[in-house]
Amino acid sequence: MTVEAKKKETRGHEHKFTIDASPAEVWKAITDADELVNWFPMEATVNPGAGGVITYGWAPEMQHPCQIEIWEPEGHLRTSWMESVPGDAEGKTVATVVDWFIKGEGGRTTLRLVHSGFHTGTEWGEDYDGTNRGWNYELRSLKHYLENHLGTARRMIALRQPVSISPPEMWQRLLGPDGLAPQGGAAALAAGGEYEFNSCTGDKFSGSVLVSQAPRDFAGTVTNMNNAILRIAYETCFGRPEAFVFISTWGVDEKDNKKLEGRLREMLQQLFA
Repeated sequence: MTVEAKKKETRGHEHKFTIDASPAEVWKAITDADELVNWFPMEATVNPGAGGVITYGWAPEMQHPCQIEIWEPEGHLRTSWMESVPGDAEGKTVATVVDWFIKGEGGRTTLRLVHSGFHTGTEWGEDYDGTNRGWNYELRSLKHYLENHLGTARRMIALRQPVSISPPEMWQRLLGPDGLAPQGGAAALAAGGEYEFNSCTGDKFSGSVLVSQAPRDFAGTVTNMNNAILRIAYETCFGRPEAFVFISTWGVDEKDNKKLEGRLREMLQQLFA
């Protein structure tokens, strides 16, 4: 099969953001282990240069080494990606590819990410949709970090609760009166607007909506937590459905984070026990 024929059998998704940061700052944020953990994974190691490896980690069972194929500082990074995707016609594992294109323009930087190599078969639908939604959030996290918290270490609250219900049912419970309880209800959570959660735990979260894709994904800034980011999602990253509640904080006392984490964990357990 020719290269062109193979391309016709695959698809990809593209994301483009303009960031108030220099190309050097954007490049460092996507290639330096200490910077990566300030907006993306919870752990990272980098063996730089073409032929090297970037490993992203969120838990001991979720460590993903990605081979570096192109390394052009402040211009172009290409790596294989972490998804455990369906095999090809011969049953071989198929790796998708992520390209990061960086271009400086008038003191700002345009970052274009292309995630490609997904086959067009229905068995690839979950991986295609999951990565598309994932980058839609993660690149906003990158932009937020670079524009608001550059150089400040991130602390994370990362909660995952197994569920045995559908995404709409999970969404309804999590955003109901015994959950995060958004003012105006779930229907009021429009991308680009303002939101306010008055949760059953007694905690208030308010700010600007960054992502609103019910019943799978929501993210917003949290102005009353030093401009943190809150994300809730329905995911199957570990092979089973889970409700995610992630909060990225910068400059917030770790003791306060731990107390909040405990309250939110108890809420999730009560909602989905």
